[in-house]
Amino acid sequence: MVAAWSFSSWWADSRLLLSDDGLYATAGFADGVHYPGRWSVFDALSSPFGVRLLIVLAIAGCAMLFARPTKVIGMTSLVAVFVCAASLNARAPFAISSAEMYLVVLLFWAMLGSILGWSTHTIRALRIQVALVYLTPLLIRFLHGGDTWINGSALRIVVDNADARRGPLGSLVRHLPDAVLSAATWGTLFVECVVVVLLIGVALLPDRIPSSFRRRVTALAVTLHVCIALVCGLWFFSAVALVGLLAATSLESNDAAVSTRGLLAWPMIACVVVWNILSISSSPAVAAGEQRNIAAFVVRGTGITQVWGVFSPNPPRRQRWVEILDDNETVLIDSRTANNRIRKLAQNVRSQPDGLLGSAWRRYECARRDTAMLVLRARSSTTDQSNAAISMSC
Repeated sequence: MVAAWSFSSWWADSRLLLSDDGLYATAGFADGVHYPGRWSVFDALSSPFGVRLLIVLAIAGCAMLFARPTKVIGMTSLVAVFVCAASLNARAPFAISSAEMYLVVLLFWAMLGSILGWSTHTIRALRIQVALVYLTPLLIRFLHGGDTWINGSALRIVVDNADARRGPLGSLVRHLPDAVLSAATWGTLFVECVVVVLLIGVALLPDRIPSSFRRRVTALAVTLHVCIALVCGLWFFSAVALVGLLAATSLESNDAAVSTRGLLAWPMIACVVVWNILSISSSPAVAAGEQRNIAAFVVRGTGITQVWGVFSPNPPRRQRWVEILDDNETVLIDSRTANNRIRKLAQNVRSQPDGLLGSAWRRYECARRDTAMLVLRARSSTTDQSNAAISMSC
């Protein structure tokens, strides 16, 4: 269901983001956004009709996975859903969130578990994988200057930013005392820490972890993700996180049937661990090594590139958005009121308005609108003036 939710969210903007008639119509665009080891089935069917057909097939695969009439059909559907999800992320890396990267990772492990069997080894590897999801933002915050998390002001910054408090309780939480928000900030760090302890513990020493501790930590983590959804409006992120958490804590093994094949999960999780260590390092030499080592090749080749860290190392202090205006100064697009796909695209354009991505977006809008000129403005809530305004004749 979560995968079908993700696929359906691409439908409205599939022409712009995925097809050869959208951003990819700009010369050199593909070379500018692709990375080594990248692959996508959307490169083969890249017309507006083709990309929508693949989205429909992906949603149909989710339905077949849910119905699962036979084991073979269920496994085939799971592989197809994973391929489509990884392909979408590779085709439009400028319009995806960390939750969608995490979804691809979970789909990969679900596929691997179905093929190898859910033995003790496979489940332990999955638990280490999910533990990394919680450990990575902690390391980023503590190693890369996350002072707002340490001093307890991070949540105050989040709720003071209109773009970050999109949930139904965001405005209400904003009026809470600073002391309460500081406690909630440190509480978030505490929950993430105990989730890591739990998952590593049940992966390596399952007999030493009391079931009562497992239940309490799981309840705390579920509460955390529900609060994130209600305050920040990150519904999809919370849904994916809950799927991963509940899968890691509730799966039971079937060692009698698949104990030997499950050992193949360990080389994969070893690559994932190495990739995470290298990717969060601040050392230029280590960062360069991340591009060339075998772990990077495996992670990128399987499509499970892992970059997490919501509000890490610090939450944004300013609301930032992009506006596209016509020659009469009429606002055609305001990313603050757009859907999540366009907001993510605007976030990447905002960092470099005159870059390849911004230029491709302006060309697309010029081609479909009756106007002599378009202006793209990168705006910020800290000033009444635009930080950058790039114009283009149509």
